[in-house]
Amino acid sequence: MLPNAGIYYFPWEINGSVPEGEALRTFGRHVVGPVSCSVSGEGPMVKARILTCVEGMNLPLLEQAVQEQRKYFHERQQRMGNGTS
Repeated sequence: MLPNAGIYYFPWEINGSVPEGEALRTFGRHVVGPVSCSVSGEGPMVKARILTCVEGMNLPLLEQAVQEQRKYFHERQQRMGNGTS
């Protein structure tokens, strides 16, 4: 079974609105800041702050492409939901 399609997030969207425990994808070269590791009843967890460096990229065009991807995923999810009812 293949994993779910990745959902891209813009750097300004990563402010706690990403669900806890979810993996996220973003753009550019990543710099990992302070890393904290905690061990809970569910196993070890690494939390890090990530900075994305974007140079020479057309951000409005990138944002439009990501919005189109999100629209496609939403429409596909609706079609799949309607097909199973």
